[in-house]
Amino acid sequence: MYDISVILACNRIDQYTSVAVSSVLASIDVNLELILVANGDRCEEVWAYFNSEYGNLANVQILKSPIGQLSFALNFGITFSRSDYIGRMDADDVCMPERFSKQLSYLKEKNLDVLGADIILIDSDGNTIGERRYPKGNSIGFRLFIGAPFCHPSVIFKKRVLIANRGYNSGYNSEDYDLWLRLHRGRVRWENLDEKLLLYRVHNNSTQGSALAYAEVCGYFLREFLISKGMQKLFFLGGGLYSLLKFVLRARK
Repeated sequence: MYDISVILACNRIDQYTSVAVSSVLASIDVNLELILVANGDRCEEVWAYFNSEYGNLANVQILKSPIGQLSFALNFGITFSRSDYIGRMDADDVCMPERFSKQLSYLKEKNLDVLGADIILIDSDGNTIGERRYPKGNSIGFRLFIGAPFCHPSVIFKKRVLIANRGYNSGYNSEDYDLWLRLHRGRVRWENLDEKLLLYRVHNNSTQGSALAYAEVCGYFLREFLISKGMQKLFFLGGGLYSLLKFVLRARK
């Protein structure tokens, strides 16, 4: 069995794809498998490319699905994983060689269910344009009500925790936020490692901060408001109203 199964979904091949895949395969001090999911309208083209480049590697699984939704592709990859731990990676980012070994070691040492990391922001040419630190400890739960407490492609999970909380099941632009809210409801143990272990690419094709994503998140908060009790209702109501405001402001641009 592998130490961790890293899932990378891809719906098109561009200049970033091979860099992202190579960065995972260059990981050190960890026995990992990489699950490449070719999804969407171009799945045959992407699948053929992956097979030609990586089909001879024993630790690489190559799957395909015409369904373009990322949440489906991730669940599809989890189904075929051969490890007790799941790692996320996007097809245009770059992970540090020590990322997965450091995250796995810390997650096991602290008996965590979910572990993210800080990130370095890069542009389309790979130039550093900033960095982003994520909340630690109890601050994660509070951050959830005003913004994403994790960088999704920086996260690793215990697979059984993902499955127990029904995996990914919502959103075209915000599948991660839906998962964070359900994991919060499930009282999982989570943390962000105080190290920058991912180069996160920001470019014209990025989908961060779209109006649709904010609308979806507003719906998730409404769901949590309806099923929660006591003072938590106020937090979820506030989170929903805040997301609604961001949707309105974004839609006007």
